[in-house]
Amino acid sequence: MTFSRRADRRTGGGRIPVLYVGGLGRSGSTLLERSVAQLPGVCGLGETVYMWERGLVNDERCGCGQPFSACGFWTAVGDAAFGGWENVDAERLATLARTVDDVKHVPRMFLGRGGRQFAEAAEEYVSFYERLYAGVRDVTGCEVIVDSSKITSLAYLLNRSQRVDLRMVHILRDPRAVAYAWTKVVRRPEITGSTAYMPRYSPAYMGCLYSGHHVLLEALRLRGVPTMNLRYEDFADEPLPAVRAVAEFAGLTWDRDAVFGADDHTLDLGTVHTASGNPSRFQTGEVAVRRDESWRRAMPRRQQLVVSALTAPLALAYGYRLRPPAPVPEPTPTGPSALAELDVWPSVTVVVPTHDRPEMMRRAVRSVVEQDYPGRIDVVVVFDKADPDTSLVSDAADRPVSVVRNSRTPGLAGARNTGILGSRSELVAFLDDDDHWVADKLSRQVRALAAEPTAQFATTAMAIEYEDSTIVRLAGKTRVTHPDLVRSRLAMLHSSSFVARRDALVGPIGLIDETIPRSMAEDWDILLRAARQHPIVHLDEPLVRVRWGPTSYFADQWQTRNEARLWMLEHHPELLEDRVGAGLTYGKLAFGSAMLGRRRDALGWSRRAVRANWREPRTVLALLVVARLAKGQWIVDQLNRRGRGI
Repeated sequence: MTFSRRADRRTGGGRIPVLYVGGLGRSGSTLLERSVAQLPGVCGLGETVYMWERGLVNDERCGCGQPFSACGFWTAVGDAAFGGWENVDAERLATLARTVDDVKHVPRMFLGRGGRQFAEAAEEYVSFYERLYAGVRDVTGCEVIVDSSKITSLAYLLNRSQRVDLRMVHILRDPRAVAYAWTKVVRRPEITGSTAYMPRYSPAYMGCLYSGHHVLLEALRLRGVPTMNLRYEDFADEPLPAVRAVAEFAGLTWDRDAVFGADDHTLDLGTVHTASGNPSRFQTGEVAVRRDESWRRAMPRRQQLVVSALTAPLALAYGYRLRPPAPVPEPTPTGPSALAELDVWPSVTVVVPTHDRPEMMRRAVRSVVEQDYPGRIDVVVVFDKADPDTSLVSDAADRPVSVVRNSRTPGLAGARNTGILGSRSELVAFLDDDDHWVADKLSRQVRALAAEPTAQFATTAMAIEYEDSTIVRLAGKTRVTHPDLVRSRLAMLHSSSFVARRDALVGPIGLIDETIPRSMAEDWDILLRAARQHPIVHLDEPLVRVRWGPTSYFADQWQTRNEARLWMLEHHPELLEDRVGAGLTYGKLAFGSAMLGRRRDALGWSRRAVRANWREPRTVLALLVVARLAKGQWIVDQLNRRGRGI
């Protein structure tokens, strides 16, 4: 797409109408902005407050998919606004932002105080936005600009401008839903060449932030800014009336067909040039609008009560009930596990990472090729730190086998991500090279997943092969929730049983995290992330054969295990908010430290485990090893023979 400047509109001509979306992130602001930006005469810019660093300095991707420097829209805007982006002093802008664009300065702006030095810095800072908006108007000829920055201090600063005609849509959401959403791991797809995630915050912190920012945004009305409140829940339940109300508030021309698709709950979204924002800004085509109520199931009651206490006055004022809501009922399976009847079977890519285990790997691949699955299965064998064995390659019509080299971080996580990103199938499955599947594993599991169309992730139970024994491990349930996984790793949900929708792995769930020490516990990490989005569909049948023993990569790597557990605590703080879950994690750290001969560390973790849950049995096992009353490896062997582990 090419862009041209309007000769009849010059930078600085007249006041520039800006519709500012205020509120907190994870409240539906990106989807709302994109809806309004579809209307005639409207240009949505995303979160411009982050554009200067993420776009101009870091050259992250625009909403159109191109790097900021390669996007024709932003190149044209830079020329119109500043005579080229090279004329913008990003370092000076960052200094000004630290000086004036902070919530701590909002009270002085509300009271009209701050002194001459602050006023001069604020005027210089706002001038960058004035020129930016004017440049966008010159390039597009739009009548209204939508800025979804949401930052409270920026709204107050823009209100000081003589060149910006400011109106604000104040977007709201149940504070518990907002707080829970900020505990999720969300990948930032605008960053290429590495894996990065959006920041995460504790529910208590978000409760304080919610009250503070919303009060200050409400006060902006008193400074003469026309403001419209819009609840996320109302927008999600009835999107058409909500978007039309925003259009009327902003004086925009209403055109239903420019925004909505086949029905009034489906948006028809085109490509946008948003500088920053939620990953959903990259979605195009028809997008169904529906509430995300996963917090009702997954958010611990204690956290809900903390957030409710911190936000009570505002929550009541906005119409939110303070009593913890009844959980959303889970779908009831028809029998042990509900299985859908399918006319069309989705394509599946099975990713088999391998390293120096050729015989077992061939058995694993053979178990996939021999599945009774009626649909197409693409087998991708990813060689990690080894040359691919091309003798495996097959071009069979419904069971092609390909081999690739791990092109990402060395290790299991990078190998799996290589397979995921190279896949074009609807579903992605994992299989370790020393495990294998029962012949009807995939067909039964895909039917279970299809029985719940909104589900994103599925698992099965397993049978453990240890020495000459086979031990079946069942979960005793057909749905696995986030609280379930906080309280227990549920080891029977082995990674070789995982099947997920590919668009969920490259979207809301995210790829396998490659920063985990040596990929240890990457399966627990992705299970927790998946369960945050939607309960996991579990087929409680032992359809995977898992080999335990010396061939396991982590059989005796206690240092790696402990490092991975500490990583899990850092990235999943909810593990310490449940008494049983905290005792479990501390107990594992205690036993790992005992196996490493670190007596003091083992005693320290044991004390924490006892404080959290005095019934935690790993504490006793760790103390037996520390006191040299039992050998640690003997304990592990006895547990393994029973299909258990530390």
